[in-house]
Amino acid sequence: MPKIYHYDKESGEFVGEGKTRIDPVTTEQTEELTWLLPANATFIAPQMGVGKEGKFVLFFDKEKQEWKAVEDNRGLIYRKSDAFESYFNKLGEEIPEGWTRIVPCEFPKWNEEESKWEVDEARKKIIAVEEMIGAEMYRLVREMAEINLKAQGKL
Repeated sequence: MPKIYHYDKESGEFVGEGKTRIDPVTTEQTEELTWLLPANATFIAPQMGVGKEGKFVLFFDKEKQEWKAVEDNRGLIYRKSDAFESYFNKLGEEIPEGWTRIVPCEFPKWNEEESKWEVDEARKKIIAVEEMIGAEMYRLVREMAEINLKAQGKL
């Protein structure tokens, strides 16, 4: 029994393999063993393991009746300028310039020479100071509110 290979109706992306069944009508009419081929399937086996680096997805080209390996960069990407996270969903395209798949660290700063994230020490210090100032402001506001409530005789 021959195998069949299913692909997505819209994109042609390989989705799995299965088994076919005998076509009883055509087999009886032609007196030759004929197999059913469901929609969005082919008897042509895809070449597995195509592509030496990275991820690839197999697509069936209906016109050429062949499988093609397309680079698959779908997934989370990060903008190098500010570590903004986005989802990239364009098959067969490279990640846009200025973006990376490398997950940023805390207080990230992109090092273009080494193609990696580094801790931005200046930003880390600024945020630490802002947090201290915020905590001190909260304490002062709370203290002033307490003084105000005491003055009004509510405490």
